[in-house]
Amino acid sequence: METSSNKKVQFKVSELAVRERNLLLSEKFKTKMKEEEKASGIECHLSRLEKALEEIAAAAAEDTVENDKKKTDNAKAAEMRNRGCRKP
Repeated sequence: METSSNKKVQFKVSELAVRERNLLLSEKFKTKMKEEEKASGIECHLSRLEKALEEIAAAAAEDTVENDKKKTDNAKAAEMRNRGCRKP
């Protein structure tokens, strides 16, 4: 009997489950980092998972800034169009 047979393991998860798990991990990471910064001024070594979560958090923050900028630009453009449509 062969003990090292290759078996394909598959998991079925929903998009919502993945999103919720990602959110949970991100929130835990943020609170852990805040606590470590308060406890000591030194930087701790991060695991591979924590490094990945840090990159995800940075990308999410960047996306938020870009989305806010787009919303303000769209609001300004709509205001300018409304001003142009009005007759004095």
